[in-house]
Amino acid sequence: MQPVMSFTLAAIALTSPLWLWALCAAAGVPLLAHLLNRLHGRVAVFPTVRFFEQAAAQGRRRVQVRDWLLLALRALALALVVLAFVRPVWRTGGAGRGAEGPADRVFVLDVSASMSRTDRGAALINHARAATIDACEAASARGDRVLVVLAGTMPHALLPEPTRHVSELVRRIRDVTVTHESADLDSAIDQGLRRCAVSSHSTQPRRVRVDIFSDMQRGVRWSPRDGVDVVVHRIGRSAANMALTRPRVWPMPVIAGQRATVSVDLVNHSDGPATAGVAMRFGDTVQTTIATVGPDASTTVTFGVHPAHTRLTELTFHLQDHSDGLRLDDRTGMFVNVASSRNVALVTRSPVNDRGRAAYFIVRALGPDSRPSPRPPVRAGT
Repeated sequence: MQPVMSFTLAAIALTSPLWLWALCAAAGVPLLAHLLNRLHGRVAVFPTVRFFEQAAAQGRRRVQVRDWLLLALRALALALVVLAFVRPVWRTGGAGRGAEGPADRVFVLDVSASMSRTDRGAALINHARAATIDACEAASARGDRVLVVLAGTMPHALLPEPTRHVSELVRRIRDVTVTHESADLDSAIDQGLRRCAVSSHSTQPRRVRVDIFSDMQRGVRWSPRDGVDVVVHRIGRSAANMALTRPRVWPMPVIAGQRATVSVDLVNHSDGPATAGVAMRFGDTVQTTIATVGPDASTTVTFGVHPAHTRLTELTFHLQDHSDGLRLDDRTGMFVNVASSRNVALVTRSPVNDRGRAAYFIVRALGPDSRPSPRPPVRAGT
């Protein structure tokens, strides 16, 4: 089968653009005939026909207008005949977006941690995989090229370029699992659009549509693209979620026998205020508190600890008396190396509180904790 050539002119797609030359030639035939008809032979003047010329002069202008109208009608008739061979097709979309013919379909599959929560007896990732597979098979049946991009912190495509043969793509989709990462939808969309543009060997731009399969948890966003249709398929029902994130300790390093502060951020991913209990364990120390967080907001929960031994100690935070569909972010923690302190004597005549003296900076370099302590790690002597 010979390839069908096409040419786009304004909002009309011409299936046989080579006939444009014939169109120009056909439109010029009546004009050429008209110009040749105006050529006259040698004129001989007879006195007896002078009166006839005077009588015909009055209607000459009307005849000229009629001749030009006939010329235009003849050119239009021939142009319409040739235009029928050109086979124009009126476009329903923009002239430059390739609205006719197969398109490129980019399917963005959210694999963030929130997709592990359950809905209707199954994890959201299971529903998303099934919906993505159905969309791939339907697009392939229409002749569209398909590309699937997994949206995590570092999005990546399942195949290097779009394809019309989705058997291998479907097999890889079935093996997709969730991660403990967040979803970067914008980067996933950009990667899909770049791969479609690089792999396109056509001189005409192809229409591209992006479909997002995600639970669209609060905080997951994407930006519109000019000339690209983006459709969001929300997976699962919207549910409230409380999360613990960013555990931290101050000061560092933690010194045995000295007080330290441990804290964690409590985030409310819902449309209304929520209350949850937060439990902290640092070695043998256990403390609990209750915090209330506003809609789509966060707060810092802080505890004080006083480690007694020098060792690597586990610090954990977890939610109490709270249950939601996503359990992965109900717990967080870190390991803290509790070090021992040493007494250092600084021999100087300068006051250690004078910012203009070197002794001030030496004391703070040796002992960063400037809070009062019954046993300061640094003693200044004279």
